[in-house]
Amino acid sequence: MNSFARFLADAAEPTKVTIDWMHPIDLWFLALVAAPIVLGGVWWLYRGERGELHIAARLALAALRAALIFAMIAFLCEPIETREQEQVRSGHLLVLIDDSFSMGIADRYADAGELARIEDATGTDVGAETRRIDLVQAFLRNPQHRFLSSLQAKGTIRVLAGSDGTETLHELGKVDSAGAAAEPALPEIALRGKVSRLGDFMYDAVNDLRSETVSSMVVFTDGRDNGGVLRPEEAARRLRRRDVPIHVVGVGNADEPKDVRV
Repeated sequence: MNSFARFLADAAEPTKVTIDWMHPIDLWFLALVAAPIVLGGVWWLYRGERGELHIAARLALAALRAALIFAMIAFLCEPIETREQEQVRSGHLLVLIDDSFSMGIADRYADAGELARIEDATGTDVGAETRRIDLVQAFLRNPQHRFLSSLQAKGTIRVLAGSDGTETLHELGKVDSAGAAAEPALPEIALRGKVSRLGDFMYDAVNDLRSETVSSMVVFTDGRDNGGVLRPEEAARRLRRRDVPIHVVGVGNADEPKDVRV
């Protein structure tokens, strides 16, 4: 949608206009003190005047003077006009995939139950050569879960890969109901990042859509971060202040490999 069309769409939305006051005056003070003083003063000024003015003209001039005084009082109270406009737009859901070199590690799982859950989620057998990035791709392509197509009912899906830079892999438009769209064919993800700037990746993905609403973010990562301007924790705090919820899917064996000395 171009800027002019967006302006027309915004103008069509209902707007609620309210007036607030920086320095409000209590109504009882205005009715019992200020109003009698103003009206009494105006009446006293015109009471002694004599001339050719008709009584109706005198009343009109007195009312005009009183109105000007009340307008000055209102000006000193500093009125503020507030316009509230509610707009409902489908936002972007960002799916971020860590493509740093550490995602090329092939983990071993000693817990048979954990291994079975991973194989069920990915729909593939996990072998000695199965890398972390392979698990992510298998999960996203698993026809039983239909992860990406199920999200399309919530908004536009943007799939990104990154660690030392950002690459758009796929963009899926919003559909009317979950599961109505076919599961997309994602390209093979190549590992590119010699360093992992995970925090920068998260923050830049949202900033690239400044003119759009980002409703949620899903991050597939092993959690490695060894560079960049923003740490992942700081990026998450900044995005939380912008009302962007973040869902992190950890990939890999949480147990660090043990050093063996011979």
